[in-house]
Amino acid sequence: MENMTLACYYEDLGKAQVNFRKKIQEECGVSLATASRWVNGKIIPRKSDREKIAGIIGRPVEELFPNPKEA
Repeated sequence: MENMTLACYYEDLGKAQVNFRKKIQEECGVSLATASRWVNGKIIPRKSDREKIAGIIGRPVEELFPNPKEA
């Protein structure tokens, strides 16, 4: 898999997008709306949540969030 941001990864999931959002919601303890904003690139999660998301996907944080503004 080549380097990709979280939004690109999410877009490529196709029908699995709903399950992925739910997984992020559960793992990070946020609302489904917040998880949706994160995966669509509307807001950047805080560092601890970026690390959890990277762990779920199995990709480096720096790849998924290349230029995060600290939240």
